[in-house]
Amino acid sequence: MRRRRRVLLAIAVAAVLASPYLGVNAAAADPGGFTFGAVGDNGSDGPGDPGDSTSRTLRMIGQNQPAFVQSLGDLAYDASAASSVHSGADWCTWTNGQIASTSGGTAVPYIIAAGNHEAQDAKPGFAIEDYTGASSCADPLRSITSFPTDPDTDAAKDSFYDFPASSPLLRVININPGLTYRTGGLRDYSQGSALYDWVKQAILDAKSKHEWVVLTYHVAYLNAGADHGADMSTGYYAPTAPQFGDIFALAGETKVDLILNGHEHNYQRSKQLRLTDACPRITHDRYDAACTTDADGSPAAPYVRGAGPVQLIIGTGGHKPSAVNADDGDFPFMLVADSGADNCGYVSFTVTDTTFAGTFENACAGALADSFLIQGTAAPTPSATPTVPTTSPSAHPTPSPTLAPAAGAAPIAIVIGVLGGALVLVGAAWTVVAIRRRRSRH
Repeated sequence: MRRRRRVLLAIAVAAVLASPYLGVNAAAADPGGFTFGAVGDNGSDGPGDPGDSTSRTLRMIGQNQPAFVQSLGDLAYDASAASSVHSGADWCTWTNGQIASTSGGTAVPYIIAAGNHEAQDAKPGFAIEDYTGASSCADPLRSITSFPTDPDTDAAKDSFYDFPASSPLLRVININPGLTYRTGGLRDYSQGSALYDWVKQAILDAKSKHEWVVLTYHVAYLNAGADHGADMSTGYYAPTAPQFGDIFALAGETKVDLILNGHEHNYQRSKQLRLTDACPRITHDRYDAACTTDADGSPAAPYVRGAGPVQLIIGTGGHKPSAVNADDGDFPFMLVADSGADNCGYVSFTVTDTTFAGTFENACAGALADSFLIQGTAAPTPSATPTVPTTSPSAHPTPSPTLAPAAGAAPIAIVIGVLGGALVLVGAAWTVVAIRRRRSRH
């Protein structure tokens, strides 16, 4: 009889240890957070790329193994016989292979996004629709929510995702004003449009759950670069500049944490931007000190969460570096503006509940080195679980709100669940023992 009891108890304990609740994603429950990367304007070691700058960047990503990498647009540009890249699908295969060559075979999810070279300037086989239609370019996180106009391609046009999937700390929202796609053409992001309202709701939903919010789009509204600094005033994007301005104002009003761009092939980091009575709107090429804070992002004077966005241009993926124009009207907005010459790499971000830090990881021989910190506070612990209201369908679909557990709530719930399961299973085991006892007495 004792042997039977020991066997039944062992079975109960084994069942509890095999429970899926003990296999919770460490990144979701770990207060230490996670790292991810972002970069744009890659190339493929082709004719327009300086040497092996692109593969250097990708191999550094493989060495560092961030949780994922967010593209900022402009992927392959052109075919590259040297890299066996003849289409968008080839580029994704080559990119994943370069990363895996230094990651020990570990896959690093690379989330593609469109730039102008996947839209109006795309070469045959390199439109964003060619990428998203290929299995090698499929959404690696399997959790991207697309704007519901063209679900087959919108993951790389207008979409967002939360990370980690369980107890998320971060929402990345990818949009692309000013691009004219093969499917869908030019989209409207002006204030009051369906896309504008969708972006606004995605931001506010994430803010309500105390997630960090990163807004990405390819062409920067503020840009002190020599090649594209005039795009908003006299260049290709001048006709859509008001839409960029509306989105930029929305980012300021809702106080997103970061705005990430590519397009200009260098690195730029802005002061912390803010909207006040003295600065109701920020306009490109018109610097106003009232529109910035005194923080410089250093440990001694970190950016402050909730004070306003910081804009980064990370066009250092490897394609044709460009210079900085110190006479550009946007130059005073920038704390760091470094020529792309001899620099290539990506920005590595470390995210916790209370901090958001960025470091430029230089994969080439240049001297560029930069890092910054956004300091925040922990998420408040709710006194009661709020009820999500139900609403009737809207003409403009918006993200469905979900409730994120408070910091520390997930581990507590897991412990309670495991202990509860253990008690139930042990109780069941002893019940079986009791029944067998009664039968043996009769």
